[in-house]
Amino acid sequence: MTNPTTRRAVLTGAAAAAAVSLTSTRAGAQAPGRRFQPARHSQDEWLDTVPGKHRTFIDCASVNAAGAGMLFANNLYVGNARGYQLKDADVAVVVCLRHVATVFAFNDDIWAKYGQALSDAISFVDPKTKQAPTKNLLDATGYGELPSGGVTISSLVKRGTHFAL
Repeated sequence: MTNPTTRRAVLTGAAAAAAVSLTSTRAGAQAPGRRFQPARHSQDEWLDTVPGKHRTFIDCASVNAAGAGMLFANNLYVGNARGYQLKDADVAVVVCLRHVATVFAFNDDIWAKYGQALSDAISFVDPKTKQAPTKNLLDATGYGELPSGGVTISSLVKRGTHFAL
């Protein structure tokens, strides 16, 4: 029978050797003293027009992702203020609403007129009434039960968030 302690020692030693090997290989890949610089592409130049130095692009392609993206955007402002003492203007956030999340870019007038069709298209109902929404619930107060946690589009726009469709 194999001694489990010996086997553990061999595995631990092998893992440590692999970690040293990976670390030394990766460390040699970047010259000492060089700072990371992201690649720049002409397709990204539009982002230079968004005020703020600390950039984040949040991609939302589903109903739940739209709400979660709003909550995440708000958390970026809160976290950067607490952790780095940054002001909202220092944080550049773009929330992209695409595919089925696009419907949350529509204002209340569109939801009032086409709420049933939008609701049917994305399988989404007002959690309070269990009916098709007649307003954009991601821009309505009192909906903390949604993935947005009650964070609204308007509150994010006031902080400086930009929306892309």
